[in-house]
Amino acid sequence: MPDFLRLFLCMICLALTACSKPDSVTSLDKDALTALVFKDWKPAEKDKPVWHPVIRMNQESKDKEQMTLRPLQVQQLGDDRAVLLLAAEPVIAGHGTPGVLSAYWFKRTGDRWM
Repeated sequence: MPDFLRLFLCMICLALTACSKPDSVTSLDKDALTALVFKDWKPAEKDKPVWHPVIRMNQESKDKEQMTLRPLQVQQLGDDRAVLLLAAEPVIAGHGTPGVLSAYWFKRTGDRWM
């Protein structure tokens, strides 16, 4: 296969990957929204440590700080906006911050929340 054809096929694959749909959920369930932000988090494994998310890059950070999560509440702010409140505790004992409260905003597009 000629090199230019390989390059062309590679570019097509990259373009199709870039056009893929972003992750989303259909409900405002706090466990579903938490799993949307933290890819490795599962409701059945709530005590399993997770990495801080790198939101815009759609990947997990690899810093030294892992945390356990507790989804607290989802509040719908309007027809197409909602916020998820999470409590996070660092896994490492003696961490400078014993706990963190964080908020993640979601927007509804059609019948999906992202």
